[in-house]
Amino acid sequence: MRRAPSWLVRGAVAGAAGGLAFALAMLDVGAMLPTIAGIAGSDATGVGLAVHALASAAIGVLFALLTIARRAGPGELVFWGTAYGAMWWLLGALTLLPLFRGDPARWDLPSVQAAYPSLLGHLLYGAVAGAVLAGLGGADRVGRPTRAALARGVAAGGLAAAGMLAALVSAGLAETAGLGGPSAARWPLAVGVGGLTGAAYATLYPRPRGAIGPGLIRGLNFGFVAWVALPMTLVPAIAGARLPWTLEDARARAESLPSTVLAGVLLLLLYRLFTAVAGAVLADDPAEVADEGVGTRALRGLARGTAAGLVGGAVFTVVLVQVGGLARIAGLVGGSSAGVGLVVHLVIAVVLGASYGVAFRHEGTSSEAALGWGLSYGLLWWLLGNCTLLPVLLGEPPGWTVTGLADGFPSLVGHLAYGAGLGLTLAWLERRSNPWWTATTPARARRAELARARSAATAPGLWTLTTFIVMSVLALAAGA
Repeated sequence: MRRAPSWLVRGAVAGAAGGLAFALAMLDVGAMLPTIAGIAGSDATGVGLAVHALASAAIGVLFALLTIARRAGPGELVFWGTAYGAMWWLLGALTLLPLFRGDPARWDLPSVQAAYPSLLGHLLYGAVAGAVLAGLGGADRVGRPTRAALARGVAAGGLAAAGMLAALVSAGLAETAGLGGPSAARWPLAVGVGGLTGAAYATLYPRPRGAIGPGLIRGLNFGFVAWVALPMTLVPAIAGARLPWTLEDARARAESLPSTVLAGVLLLLLYRLFTAVAGAVLADDPAEVADEGVGTRALRGLARGTAAGLVGGAVFTVVLVQVGGLARIAGLVGGSSAGVGLVVHLVIAVVLGASYGVAFRHEGTSSEAALGWGLSYGLLWWLLGNCTLLPVLLGEPPGWTVTGLADGFPSLVGHLAYGAGLGLTLAWLERRSNPWWTATTPARARRAELARARSAATAPGLWTLTTFIVMSVLALAAGA
């Protein structure tokens, strides 16, 4: 008898592990398993568990098959797995499951909001399945983390968690974010959990590589995965509380979403900084191909990013005019007129564009890549700028509450439009000059091909998860 292919076994085990995590959560949430049992014409919890286990293993096999040919490292498999789980939420919970029960597909916003617990469960399933598949040898291994790398991860994660907790406490949002209780207990808990999260990141990325720009988006999405796994799942489970997976419970602790996502970005920055201090490369990939020096490349990226930022800022202005946001921006310099706000807005757009030009140079080798990185960068600056820095600089608490997210949603549209214009313009400007991917020697051609393969293995999963961060914000904010 022939043995099953190794990828078949790995995928089934990974899917079963993700399904187990999802099932344990469903037992706590309540009515989800009887709904799944409806596929088999039953409403019994046991039947639902059996159907769920079989489906989890089957789609785990499909995940292994889809990723077997990719040059994906452990971290990329986790991101791909999380995005894969989100895809099955759309395909399964909102489409196939209702059809199997004789109902129409649930594609309206109220149904999406009602299925919010299922979204969190599918995200958890995908993250666990991706991590287990990587652990079983399904990843393109980049090396085991050294003790020094783990120590840097623990330090970065602990500091990032302490920083976000300090911001929550300062704004009076710690209780509603799920970090209540005595101060003497929550600080060690937050720093300890943050340290473990940083160690997990160091395990996934023992040697951080690549430009800092995609790294920021990786940190953004790592924070989102950490939000699902920690404040929404493990922390309440360990405390013996009910999982806050219903839309009402998630809204009640909405502050945990932007704070945890931003903590992921801060963790990434600190980890790369500590790695750079230890002698690694911070900004440029050693395999990057260019005939110019590092300083020349940075200056060219700065100039192109400045021009692209101006274009993106002009696109954003259309949204700001429609929602009356220019006067609020003028408050940053003590003004109140739309004209002053426009000048301040364009200056900010140019500064952010210049930083994008340096951080993401040579990353937008196609319109798809440019759009993906640009939209992700726009989301990052909506969370960091509109929801955090802007209200703080105006003497207000961060807009991390469900009301703040709802009020800032028009600005999210503007930031996404800004990011799209920024990314596409920078890619166009780079293509007009000597493209970095035009190799002049066989060795450079090979390195360029490896860089493209690495980007193809990493970027789409990150862009997909960025979409689901936006969807999560929309589900929380709509109707608030």
